[in-house]
Amino acid sequence: MTTPLKPVTVKTEPVHTVVRERDSGAKTAKTPVSCPRCGTEGHSGSVCRFKDKLCNFCRKKGHIARVCRKRLQQASPGNHKKVSYIESETPVERDDTPVESGEDDDLIATVVEVSQVKEEGEKPPPIMVRVCVDGVDVQMEVDTGASVSLMGEDNYSKMFPGHSLNKSEVRLQTYLGGAISVVGSVVVKVEYEGQQAQLPLVIVKGNGPTLLGRNWLKAIRLNWQSIHYTVHAGLANLLDQYSEVFEDGTGTFKGYEAHLEIDPNAQPRFNKARPVPYSKRQGVEDELDRLVAEGTLEPVEYSDWAAPIVAVLKSDKKSIRICGDFRTTVNPVSKLHRYPIPRWRTSSLA
Repeated sequence: MTTPLKPVTVKTEPVHTVVRERDSGAKTAKTPVSCPRCGTEGHSGSVCRFKDKLCNFCRKKGHIARVCRKRLQQASPGNHKKVSYIESETPVERDDTPVESGEDDDLIATVVEVSQVKEEGEKPPPIMVRVCVDGVDVQMEVDTGASVSLMGEDNYSKMFPGHSLNKSEVRLQTYLGGAISVVGSVVVKVEYEGQQAQLPLVIVKGNGPTLLGRNWLKAIRLNWQSIHYTVHAGLANLLDQYSEVFEDGTGTFKGYEAHLEIDPNAQPRFNKARPVPYSKRQGVEDELDRLVAEGTLEPVEYSDWAAPIVAVLKSDKKSIRICGDFRTTVNPVSKLHRYPIPRWRTSSLA
């Protein structure tokens, strides 16, 4: 016995077909490849003119510092550490006129959080200076990148208890746009090495470093020699090793004796001394005594050769420079070693 089949209804839905467009014949442009030695495009590393160049960063041969892998690795985000905030180069201009909403963009001072690349050795200390602020000695960090001078609220409360603050319309923000709370500002009397000025000081939340910014540096001239003077260790060792080279006075060339090649048939020439103006006589005598005392000149009883001197007044209008005029004596009969240096155009054609 057979069972009749029931009709089955099949639903059909449209299917999206993918049609590949045929290439019209134009070739796909290749992505330009940068040279691993200099970073520019248009040539390979084998023909780069910097393939024998010494890197100024890692001191290795074959590339320049712009593409140095060691420098790029040290500059990567993972090799940075946070340093205290500093204020940006955006100038802050104060105005006594009321500021309406939306018109205070010029009163924004950006305080950025900078990152310092990890370096081998000790981190250089900040440049500190002691300034008298309203009669109180304050140790401030000199920051030439800061346009305003800042102090944390905690430090301000300890140093100036009871001092009132003025409302400040200056807004501070981090490099990423985060706001930094400004407590207020105050005009203080600043004294430094006989200099006095009434200058604004911005007070912010927290206990960050007290910064001496550019607005104070414009009004006060710092004594940089007493503030910051460092000598590199390698330089100090060289100065100690060759201390006699840097001593006061005139040095001498040791190890060799100078010799002038003169035509053997030349006749010695002895010229009379030229008259010296009366106004320069004392200066010439003093200079001759000085040159003899330091060993530059040596007096002799007689000589077959003698050249006149030229007395030149120095820029200080007091000292005399003594020069020998050898145009009539040694120069005409001397044998000179001439080494002509070709010009670059001549050498390139050779």
